[in-house]
Amino acid sequence: MKRSGPRTVLSACRRLWRGGQRIFPALVAIGRPGFDAGADIERQPDCLDSQVQEATGLIKMQQYQEAERILTQALVHHPNQLALLECLARVAQHDERWAEALERWRSLAERWPNYINASAQIANILARTGQCREAEEVLDAALARSPNHPLLVEALARTAQRDGRWLDALQHWQNLSMARPNQVEAWVQRIKVLTKLQRFAEAERVLHTAAQRWPKHPKLIEALAIAARRDLRWSDALAHWQDLTERYPGHINAWVRRVKVLLELQRPDEAKDVLRIAMERWPNHPKMQEARADALESEQRWPEALKCWKSLSNSHPNFAASHVGHHIAICEIRIGRADDAGRSLEEAIGAREEAAVFQRLFGPHAPFIPYYGRQIEDVFRNLR
Repeated sequence: MKRSGPRTVLSACRRLWRGGQRIFPALVAIGRPGFDAGADIERQPDCLDSQVQEATGLIKMQQYQEAERILTQALVHHPNQLALLECLARVAQHDERWAEALERWRSLAERWPNYINASAQIANILARTGQCREAEEVLDAALARSPNHPLLVEALARTAQRDGRWLDALQHWQNLSMARPNQVEAWVQRIKVLTKLQRFAEAERVLHTAAQRWPKHPKLIEALAIAARRDLRWSDALAHWQDLTERYPGHINAWVRRVKVLLELQRPDEAKDVLRIAMERWPNHPKMQEARADALESEQRWPEALKCWKSLSNSHPNFAASHVGHHIAICEIRIGRADDAGRSLEEAIGAREEAAVFQRLFGPHAPFIPYYGRQIEDVFRNLR
């Protein structure tokens, strides 16, 4: 008869542990969002969790260089860790270094073919850079392997939005919200697309249905604020943005929008107080610099506003370049520097063909940005 005792039990435990070490990575892969069963992934040491979390926090604060430094150092010792490589791809994507981000996601897709999120992000970047047909080809190939996967359906919806196919986008978001009724993002995007289609009553119904289900969700409070602003209900919009900053004090965009609504309501002193509180928390955040420049514009302090916009453009060249370029041009026009305004827009946007139209109307240096053209046109008319 075989002996049964502490040694036998200990040996069994060791065999079980060794087996678990082989099985655990597969279980992690199956449980990770965007993975299909059968994906091959190296087990992630616990020590990397804090580094990934720190890098993710830095991404949210738009401190991309520091996030990349932390991840690059960790990859020296753990070069095959998906979590690190994925986070590194997200750094480039959030920093709008599209070619680099695309290369990183494609590398992930090649190494882990079953990693669905890589295909979704590749498609998102292609759509973001105007390559919508290529994005759909990537998604079609991925959907052939994983039909109706929510990450891929979401990427399809975003691609359709980028391509201006709003009805297709709406259908995809509706399908996703029906398949995943607890996915708030699908509801939020449905509201945005319905608003774009000017189906305001329907958008309002969807919004209120979602807000009843998730009354404290930040994206829905934000959607309520945006809807109020669209209807020029400034007091309601202010109440929603204030509610959002009180419930979620780390919501940077809510602070910025709260400042802008106060400026619309011609309450500059309150706007300054709110901006001061926000800038104490995020002194170098580009959205705070943007809000400060907006506040200076509202007081018609054009030279100071121009200096602020240019500082933002120099320190964060990838931050809403067309938006910043427009404001630089407006400030330059206001202080009588139309020549500089034209060059600023050409540098920021490269809209030479569109500029030619306005050159014929307003002179050799008249600038143009499609979204802001009417406002710039009005400024020129006033100057003439």
